Parts: sequence; structure tokens; C-alpha cells
Amino acid sequence: MDVFTGVFGLIIGLFSIWFSVKFLKLYFKVKNWQITEATVVSKEVGIHKKYSTTRTKYKLNVSYKYMFNGVLYNGKNVYLAELIGGQVNHMRSDAEKRSERIKDQLKIYVDPQNPASSVIYCDGAALYYFVLAMGFFAILFGISKLV
Repeated sequence: MDVFTGVFGLIIGLFSIWFSVKFLKLYFKVKNWQITEATVVSKEVGIHKKYSTTRTKYKLNVSYKYMFNGVLYNGKNVYLAELIGGQVNHMRSDAEKRSERIKDQLKIYVDPQNPASSVIYCDGAALYYFVLAMGFFAILFGISKLV
């Protein structure tokens, strides 16, 4: 049983480290993007086509426009995960609260190398550091079970 637990700890640890490093790199990359003003065109709470639980099936749909280097762009990314094809799920009440925080005018992060790429929120590095630490802990736990 210790071998199974050890291997499981190693797998969870490696996945956690991979996940956190991927998102920390994205976080610091986006933090270096240019901040610009955007105007919200529409916002609503919707349901993801794919979701894992019935409680957290809601998403925040926001459409905004912004001017960058004299060109008008449209954006829809709210969270960092959406920049890499992921999705963020919420409970309905949480999604509605987050929707209320998004005002008609807001600041967004725009990729100067690809101005069509933008995102509203670039926060949460503490969570990624926590997952990284837990990944190292899981690897140490896994190793201790295997030796």
C-alpha cells in the first residue's frame, strides 16, 4: 500500500508543480503587458457547455472593446485560464457578485506583441505559489513512502 501511496503522491506533486509553474509564468508574462482602458459592451452570467458539477456550472461572459495603437479591438477574456483555453467555473451567486464588480469602464491587460489578446484580471499569484508548495510537499511525501 505504501508503494501505491508513494506513486500517487509523486504524480499529484508533479502535476501540481507543472500546473503552478505554467500559471506563474503566464501570470508574470501578463503582468508585463500594457494596461489600457476598455469599455464593456455586454456582460452576463451563463452556463458552461462543459462542467463537472451542477453547483459550479456558471461562467461570466464579458465582451469589451478597447483601443490599442489606434486600432479598435474586441475582447472577451476575463481570467488568465481563458488565455490558454481553460475555463473558470463559479456558483451562480459568486458569478453574479463578480459580474457586479465589472463596471462599464475598466482597465485591462493587453499583449503588446499581439494586441488582439487581452484579459481583465491578472491576480491570484498566491494561489499558484500555494499549489507549488503543496506539490513539493506531495513529492516529499511520495518519496518518504517509497523509501
